[in-house]
Amino acid sequence: MTDALPPAAGRRDDSELYRLMCLLVAGVALIFSLAILGLLINNTIQARWYDPLTSSKLLSLKADLAKDPGNTDLAQQVQTLDLWVRQRFFTARYQAVVGFYALLGGIVVLFLALHFANVFRRTIPFPLGLKPAEAWLQTAMNRRAFILSGIVLVAGMVTLAVLSRHDAVAAYVHAAQQSGTTDIESPTLANLEPGAQPPVTTPGLPDMGGMPGQAGPAGPMGPPGPAGAMGPAGPAGPAGPAGPAGPPGAPAKTESGGTKPAGQGGIKPSGGDGSAVKGGPTVADLSKNWNVFRGPFAGIAGTEKYPLSWDNTSAKNILWKTPVPMKAPNSPIYWKGKLFMSGADATKREVYCFNADTGKLLWRKPVDAKTAKKQEPPQVNEETGYAAPTMTTDGQRVFAMFANGDIAAFDFEGKPLWTRNMGVPQNPYGHAASLSLYKNVVLVQYDQGGSPDDKLSMLLALNVADGKTVYKVPRPVQSSWCSPLVINTGARDEVILAGNPFVMSYDPATGKELWRVECLQGDIAPSPCFAGGMVIVGQDGTGVVAIRPPTAEGGQAAVAWTSSDWAPDTVSPVSDGKQVWIVASSGMLVCLDLKTGQKLYEHDLGMPCEASPVIVGTALYVTDTAGVTHICDTGPEFKSIGSGRVGEAVRATPVLVEGRVYVRGDKNLFAIGAK
Repeated sequence: MTDALPPAAGRRDDSELYRLMCLLVAGVALIFSLAILGLLINNTIQARWYDPLTSSKLLSLKADLAKDPGNTDLAQQVQTLDLWVRQRFFTARYQAVVGFYALLGGIVVLFLALHFANVFRRTIPFPLGLKPAEAWLQTAMNRRAFILSGIVLVAGMVTLAVLSRHDAVAAYVHAAQQSGTTDIESPTLANLEPGAQPPVTTPGLPDMGGMPGQAGPAGPMGPPGPAGAMGPAGPAGPAGPAGPAGPPGAPAKTESGGTKPAGQGGIKPSGGDGSAVKGGPTVADLSKNWNVFRGPFAGIAGTEKYPLSWDNTSAKNILWKTPVPMKAPNSPIYWKGKLFMSGADATKREVYCFNADTGKLLWRKPVDAKTAKKQEPPQVNEETGYAAPTMTTDGQRVFAMFANGDIAAFDFEGKPLWTRNMGVPQNPYGHAASLSLYKNVVLVQYDQGGSPDDKLSMLLALNVADGKTVYKVPRPVQSSWCSPLVINTGARDEVILAGNPFVMSYDPATGKELWRVECLQGDIAPSPCFAGGMVIVGQDGTGVVAIRPPTAEGGQAAVAWTSSDWAPDTVSPVSDGKQVWIVASSGMLVCLDLKTGQKLYEHDLGMPCEASPVIVGTALYVTDTAGVTHICDTGPEFKSIGSGRVGEAVRATPVLVEGRVYVRGDKNLFAIGAK
């Protein structure tokens, strides 16, 4: 018994052992954090080398190709190198995100270990030869060293974040301002009689409760119908056929992997039988206005006389410009002389109304849907921001949605009608799906979660009058950033939604699933397009896919063709019923034959693009991030017919209505037209 230690001594030995273990963990965490910090710095440098916007070799090859556009070998080199650089660049970005969280975890472990080492140290007697005051001083010095180490690591993280930020848009704007370009004049486009439909072919439109769509001639279907729709005949007459049948494609797949006949329905909606869905704006009103993202005909504008050149520096064809209170990438919408758009940051959300004739800000209203408990602002990508969704209007009310899940309605005088919060979406880049409209319901594509197994995604229909849910349909997809497309196929009205892995069609009145095709992967951002009887979708890494929906005679939805040459990353495709245009984020404009998917041409615009293209008669308007609008002919060969510039970065799709082009830049809203 004489060898036994006193209880106090045993406790001190145990505390000393725990303290040493904590110090060991802290040392490992420190080494780990420093190693991760070094790897992140190296990764940041490599990301700069592999940035597709600044790669010297890629830019050099593109310059050579511009001098010799017929050189197929050089074009193949550009395409191969561009794909390789983009893959390396986005891999580096992914590694940066993973590394950042690993570094943050290492720092947390380091400080926790140091904290507990200090707790166990308190039970140890003062070191031999040290007075209490000296021991306290030594402890303070040790703490100071630990704090300094933490400050160094945190400073390294902040420095890394600053070094990682590469504002390519600003660089390109500066380059564009320095270089300048020459305006290209062209014969004016044919005028369209007031109230007439966009002319490429007569579009078939969903029944919006007013004037019915006109019967389309036999042959390929016309341009989009309202709310992004495009199709054959409306209900007033028989639809023209969808053109010759394409090659057989894969049958629509059920969630379990099998097949099912189209039109059997799918996930049962939670409420609503369509009885509350009626009325809405007339087709005549829709044809004169621009009430949703890409307009009521999904990127097809009327053929009034639109300018083919403008310049903010000389004020050529610039009718007015006015500052926008808050920066956001959402596009304006237009209704009878008024322009509406939204803006937001982490703490506030706003809706704006401008006079379309003068640019005067008529009203500016805040949006704040009250929630049971205070919500933290969502994490968003810088490009997406807090107000990415484009608004919509039914001609009496305007509707806006934001990244935190707030959705609100105002009348045209700015009076708040209703607000509600859908819950902060679990979306890694921030919610970006624009609102759509069908009769008297607002359609919300609320896709979220990292996997379909999370079961968070849904299609919502909200009553325009009070915001109450008409129906809610779960969706077997993960997060997406594209917007709903309302169409009429000649057989019925449908709303098309794209996500990973399905393109799905629903009855917009009830939410009943009509068909689905499994053909997508990755982060889906471009919205669908409908032309020539086919739904066109695409995503970088997946390719471009044309789907033929069921006809009036029945059948299954099937893939008509696929193209893997070029695919969009964020920009939505557009079609005139003969060709379909794809714009890659790097600025490569690609034209495909709508019936076969065969590539007709590709042309490098020389700048990255985020705004979706718009067709006006026989002209295609494509706006890049430097604020330059490239105008080309819609024929099967590339032919430039004009250009315009606003002198600042542009990420929003322009509005073309009543002979004017409205462009939202990062700072200003511009009205462009003949003076």
